[in-house]
Amino acid sequence: MEQRKDKEKILSAGTLIFIACWAAYCASYLGRINYTAALTAIVADGVFSKSHAGFIGTVYFFCYGAGQIFSGILGDRVSPYKMVGTGLVGTVCANILMPLCSGSYIVMSVVWGLNGIVQSMLWTPILYIISNILPEEQRSRACLHIASSFPIGSLLSYVISAAAIKFASWHFAFYIPAGIITCVLVFWCIPSMRILAKKSLSASSL
Repeated sequence: MEQRKDKEKILSAGTLIFIACWAAYCASYLGRINYTAALTAIVADGVFSKSHAGFIGTVYFFCYGAGQIFSGILGDRVSPYKMVGTGLVGTVCANILMPLCSGSYIVMSVVWGLNGIVQSMLWTPILYIISNILPEEQRSRACLHIASSFPIGSLLSYVISAAAIKFASWHFAFYIPAGIITCVLVFWCIPSMRILAKKSLSASSL
């Protein structure tokens, strides 16, 4: 009976971790695709030209690609929970700063490039958590279901951006995702802090 309860607790904890992983990666798309979704409105507002818009997008993808290599190396040395948390914090900061830096496309390029770097810190640790930390019974389903975070996150990003531009301004296509990602970050801290605390207690008892 006790073994059954222990197993149920483990599976329940695994479900919470997976939901946090799914929410984190889905939310990351809100702070990634929103630039593309709001691009027409930003150009129309005279913030920068089409060529400058393309430059900012290129900087993002270059930094994201380079960051993938960096995050792969960093993943061997840093807790995946801390990496995801850092990535979400960085994404929030970049999305808040983008509208505030609209006076210079160079500064916007730097900010969005940094967003690419911190965004690259999300997928590798999330995949590690799903593949190595979730209970074995949940891993195959988790690998299948995590894929749904990509299209859902992209769709939500376009919907939020369109609504922000229609009812407010393109600035809110960045501010609203920043607020949502902040909420996801708080949710992410719930299971990750518990696990890190357990690891700390286990290490101190040795």
